[in-house]
Amino acid sequence: MAVYYFVLFYVIFFIFISNLTKNKRLVFSNHILDKNRLFLFFIAIGLICVSGLRYKVGTDYDAYIINYDYYKTPGLQSLGCRVIAILSSWIKDDYATWFFLMAFLTIGLCVYAINKKKDYWQLAILLFLFMGYWHASFNIVKQCAAMAILIACQDYLLEKNFVKWVVACIIASLFHVSAILMIPVFFLVTRSITIKQLFVTIVVGVVISFGYQQLFDLMSLLKTNEAMESIDSAVGARRVNYLRVLVNVIPALLMIPLRKEYRRINYSDTLNYEDKRNNTTRFDAELTVWSNFSLLNAVICVAAMNSVYLTRFCNYTGIFNIFFIPFSLKIIQRRLDKYLVLILYCILFICYFAFWIYDLSKGSTTSYYHWIFER
Repeated sequence: MAVYYFVLFYVIFFIFISNLTKNKRLVFSNHILDKNRLFLFFIAIGLICVSGLRYKVGTDYDAYIINYDYYKTPGLQSLGCRVIAILSSWIKDDYATWFFLMAFLTIGLCVYAINKKKDYWQLAILLFLFMGYWHASFNIVKQCAAMAILIACQDYLLEKNFVKWVVACIIASLFHVSAILMIPVFFLVTRSITIKQLFVTIVVGVVISFGYQQLFDLMSLLKTNEAMESIDSAVGARRVNYLRVLVNVIPALLMIPLRKEYRRINYSDTLNYEDKRNNTTRFDAELTVWSNFSLLNAVICVAAMNSVYLTRFCNYTGIFNIFFIPFSLKIIQRRLDKYLVLILYCILFICYFAFWIYDLSKGSTTSYYHWIFER
């Protein structure tokens, strides 16, 4: 566990330095440096190194060692992993290189997405750690790579660009085929927050709760030749820990104090999200999409809580909470006393930190860290 505490200290150190130099300019060779990007770069390097240089840390680590040679052979199955494996063989033909490149892709894309939200990147990067998405990439390597591609392409949702979102989902599915199920999610998360929209999302949850067998059949159809868990397997039938369900549900409760914002929103069908002059349009797009993701994630997590395997889909929806939480808190704090805001942030930090420690320590595959140099 010492490595993880060091990582947290490392991240907090750069957050502290960024706040310390908030009103100062960093100049190098007569060029003004983007401080946020620079500090996030160093944070990314640390997170990638710890993830990419691990040895037998992660539930499926041994399985990926075995599959490495398979990934180097021609074929369409898990094409994204095959491309990374071929690239790995060119650099140094070793499964350790493959793990490092996958960590570089996954964490690099997630930090890239966080970097684009400069107003609250400090809290977003901490939530990326504390909500478990960083160390989740130790266990479900392929799915987290797919997740990272989608989070890096979230602007296509904010712009309501369906074609580009489909392309992003197809590319992500080359790493994990379940990403293809994120295509219809487009129509849920780009809808304005109304009573009708809440009802539709809840109906989706009801369908999931009564359709476990159909969902397993669908995944079996999508995965074709890949190993597939059955509904009666240890993973398929295991109930999700209530603490994890709570962590996924709580962010959606932040929608309650935002109800006035939802009434005001005019989320048009045609958006010029990249137009920086149109701040209102960008604000409405982010609030709508991230709120819908938070609600959808909570509903799916509750509906699928009787199967650990099915709740893995929440990795795709839940990671958007690292943006929704700081974004919504920024709106809410306008109405609160600054001391109440400080207390709120402290409670948030302590609770998610406690969850992070619990989630890391509950399984021997992550709690006992070994470097690749120890093999």
